[in-house]
Amino acid sequence: MNRLFKREWERKRTTIIVRSAILLIIPILVLLIYKLSPSIFLNIRKYIVSMPQAVKTIFGFGVFDKRSDFSVYLFAVAGVINFFNMGFHGMEAADDPVSEERTGMASFLLGRLSSRDDYCRNKARFTTFTILTEQVVWSAYLGLIAVVGSSIKEQRLSSLIWAGKILILYSVIGIFISCTEFLLGATKRRSEYSNHWESFGIAFVLLVFLANPLREYRVIYMVAFFALSLILSMAFITIGVEEYKKRWIVD
Repeated sequence: MNRLFKREWERKRTTIIVRSAILLIIPILVLLIYKLSPSIFLNIRKYIVSMPQAVKTIFGFGVFDKRSDFSVYLFAVAGVINFFNMGFHGMEAADDPVSEERTGMASFLLGRLSSRDDYCRNKARFTTFTILTEQVVWSAYLGLIAVVGSSIKEQRLSSLIWAGKILILYSVIGIFISCTEFLLGATKRRSEYSNHWESFGIAFVLLVFLANPLREYRVIYMVAFFALSLILSMAFITIGVEEYKKRWIVD
C-alpha cells in the first residue's frame, strides 16, 4: 500500500502543489485588495444587494443584506474558487482509472505491485486523503486570513465560526465528490474520459444548493448532511471497487 501511495504522490505531485499554491495565494490577494481599495468591495456589495431576491436566495447572497465585513467577501470568493477546485478533483477521480487502463499501466501494476482490490481502493483512498487534507488546511488558512482582515473583535469571532462551518461542509463535499466520480469512472463500460460537465454539475448542486456556507443552516441539517454524505461516499467506494473489478471479467 505504501508503494502505491508513493506512486500516486509522484504522479500527481506537480498538480497538487500548483493547485495548493493557487488556493493559498488568492485569499491573500483578496485581503490586499480589500485593504488597499475597499471601495471595490462596496461597489460589489451594492450590485449584489440590488439583485432580485430570488437570485440572492438561490446563490446564498442574502447574507450581503445583513453583513458587509471582510469575511463575507473572503468566503464568497473562496466558494467560487472551491467550486472549480472541486470540479477538477472530480474530473481527476473519474478519469484516473480510465487513463491507466488505456495506457496499460493498470495491467502492469496488477501483475507486479498489487491485487485488484488494493489497486482500486488505493486510488480512491489517495484522492479522498488528498482532498480532505487540502480542505482542512485551507479552511484553517481562510480562518486565519479572515481574522487578520477583520477590524472588530466580534467580527473575528464570527469569522472563526464561519471557517469552522466551511471546514465541515467543504471537507464532506470534497469526499463525496471524489467518491461519486470514482464510481462513475470505475464502471465496467467506462472506456472514455468522463464528461467533465458531470463533475462541475455535482459540485454546483452541492456548493450552491445543499452546502453553501453563505447560508444559515440549522445544526440538525448540518448533522444530517454530514452523515448522509459519508454513508453514500463509503457505499460509492465499495460499489466502485466491485464495478472496476468487473473490467477483467470476460463476458
